[in-house]
Amino acid sequence: MLSGVRRCGESVLLSQIKDEIIYLGKANEEYIIFINLEDFKFMSLNNANKLNSYINKLIKDDKKYFIFIDEVQHINQFERVLASLKATKNVSLFIRGSNSNLLSGIVPP
Repeated sequence: MLSGVRRCGESVLLSQIKDEIIYLGKANEEYIIFINLEDFKFMSLNNANKLNSYINKLIKDDKKYFIFIDEVQHINQFERVLASLKATKNVSLFIRGSNSNLLSGIVPP
C-alpha cells in the first residue's frame, strides 16, 4: 500500500515498481495487471464485483501475477477484492490511494 501527502509522486512510484519488476525479469508484461482508476478506460470498474471479475478474467494460469491498482479508494469494498485475490490466487498486490480514510479497512487503528 502506497500512501503519502497529496501530489508527492505515489502514482509515479507505483509505475516505477512495475517497470522494475519487468526490467529485473521477475515477470513478463502478460503477468502484470495495472489499473489506474482515474483513467477513463477503467470507468466501468465502479464497484467491487466488477473489479474482481475484470482481474479474474485476466488471470489465466497459476503463475504469479503482479496486480497494481492506482486510486483504489474509488471502489467501495475494495478490501474484499484484495482479500479474495490473496486467498485464492498467486498474486502480489500493489495499491495506492489518496483518501485519508483509505486504510481504515486494512490496518487496525
